[in-house]
Amino acid sequence: MIDAATFDAARAALLREHARDPRPAPEGDGATASEAYHRAVVAWLDRLVPEASPELRLAAWAQHLARYEVPRGDHPPGRRGYLAWRRAAAEHQARTARRVLEGAGVPAESAGRVADLVRKKGLGRDPEAQALEDAACLAFLEREALGFASSRDSEDVLRILSKTLRKMSEPARRLAVSHASILEAVRALVETAGARGTVRSGP
Repeated sequence: MIDAATFDAARAALLREHARDPRPAPEGDGATASEAYHRAVVAWLDRLVPEASPELRLAAWAQHLARYEVPRGDHPPGRRGYLAWRRAAAEHQARTARRVLEGAGVPAESAGRVADLVRKKGLGRDPEAQALEDAACLAFLEREALGFASSRDSEDVLRILSKTLRKMSEPARRLAVSHASILEAVRALVETAGARGTVRSGP
């Protein structure tokens, strides 16, 4: 069980870790890339699960914790190298989260639960793991999808967006095509990808 004081201490510890990121936020507001990204993930989680457990909320603050410490270039190019990098990054994020949270006084059981959520353990069976995945996908669509689309051919974009939509719950897909913070151009891409991938993107 995580009480309010311990939660606040744990969140502050995670924010200190995010402040160490050497990359500036794209918004140019003085925040680091990690700070800005995690604010977005938490904001989406708040919309999806207003009564989220402390563990789920801390997992949202730790979703990509210190990911910049695992460079993509350390793994080979291509899909196999990409998947190996994703696994290595997830493990690093989970281990770092557990260390930081236990250092802030979070009980070991709760810190382990956060680490499992960051790993997306039980995705497809665990509603909290799904909620975290939804929030991460929505943050990607809001913050990164347009730049991502501009650097790839249209078929590649639609294929990857279709795969993203298949990972999302129906409520999250509805948000993706209705929320004002997601650009109209991105919503159009999402709707096209949903149609191509036979994924329902509306009610």
